[in-house]
Amino acid sequence: MPLLLSTRQRQSDNQTFSIVTEHRPILRRVEEVWRFRQTPDAESDRGCALMAAAYLDSQLEELIRMSLVADNKAVDELLGVSKPLGTFSSRIDLAYLLGHFSKNAHRDLELIRKIRNEFGHTPTPLDFTHPPIQARCKELYHSFLKDDAPRKRFTNTVLGLLAWIHGAMYKSKRPKLHVDIDAEYTQFKAAILKAFETNPTETLVSYLEKLSELDDELDR
Repeated sequence: MPLLLSTRQRQSDNQTFSIVTEHRPILRRVEEVWRFRQTPDAESDRGCALMAAAYLDSQLEELIRMSLVADNKAVDELLGVSKPLGTFSSRIDLAYLLGHFSKNAHRDLELIRKIRNEFGHTPTPLDFTHPPIQARCKELYHSFLKDDAPRKRFTNTVLGLLAWIHGAMYKSKRPKLHVDIDAEYTQFKAAILKAFETNPTETLVSYLEKLSELDDELDR
């Protein structure tokens, strides 16, 4: 019996280890979000809004990078500072258009961006009870409770949006980077163009079949 129990225990331990290993990225995200969640509590309202928006921005950038081919130089040219997708606004729109989250999540991210801008561009003292900011907080959808104080609604919504983004990261599949066409294919194309002059229809069918074969080979 002790041996049987020991075997079962080992099987249970192996299963637990397998589950932890498989879901380690998620567990790491949960721990990261938990640490983040503790930080804004010690901040002023302005600090809370700026920090939360910056974290969302960084997570959107990471999600978008995971959704693009593995060409860091080209991606940096797109997502770097002062680049086409170097702003919070552009990343919100692209992540939404890539299908990573819902319309309500997109709208909440836009509201948070506007709240961030209100705090960031106003030099005078400001808090979440400022009427324009309070009004935007009331519009936020991803809050666990509907009657929270403005700052509470804001932080709850940020956590809800992080769940969307991190869930999309977990499901995201990086597209394949296609290889360049080799010299053999270039020679084949030249032969096809020459043959096309005498028998266009038959040559076109042959060309498409060959192109499909080559594409299948590259995808293996």
